[in-house]
Amino acid sequence: MGYVEEIFNKKEMVPEAVHDKLLRLFREHIVVGGMPEVVNKFVETQNFSIVLGVQRRIVEDYLDDIAKYAKGNDKAKAKECFRAIPRNLAKEYKKFQYSIGVSGNVEYLPLYMAVYLYDVD
Repeated sequence: MGYVEEIFNKKEMVPEAVHDKLLRLFREHIVVGGMPEVVNKFVETQNFSIVLGVQRRIVEDYLDDIAKYAKGNDKAKAKECFRAIPRNLAKEYKKFQYSIGVSGNVEYLPLYMAVYLYDVD
């Protein structure tokens, strides 16, 4: 990376081969993400299908945790809130709106659900 940093600081263009390599690494990062287990699996296998399986299992683990720790009607609402996250991230306005992807009475989605989704012990 010192080489790339040096070229960047000089405001020079990187050679096409370096540019292609950096783009490939960037695309891999976009798909793989930054979760340590997923990154380790990609480094180990270089297989996007296997990585997708790990990512899906992690999401299922989150949903299982919601079922374990949320109480009563909050379970379904917390799961809906969690499932609404990708739809909210994909929209133009970056403020989370419970009404996007969450059905029913959107006025009753307690703040602790958002905190719960952020940081479950």
